[in-house]
Amino acid sequence: MFCPRCGNEKTKVYATRKGLINERFRECPKCKYRFITKEVIKEDKLPFEYVEYLEEIGEIENGGKK
Repeated sequence: MFCPRCGNEKTKVYATRKGLINERFRECPKCKYRFITKEVIKEDKLPFEYVEYLEEIGEIENGGKK
């Protein structure tokens, strides 16, 4: 993770708060700037759309069962 203040390539995670949104508390070892990054869990809809497409063209039936 790049430091947003000085652009240093490496930052250190000094704490993590886990939940539906993971928060990582980071510090840049070069300029000592502290900041928070957030990981948001998202659902990837592509596999579901691909299965629907395969069902439409007759490649599979009933959600993958032939």
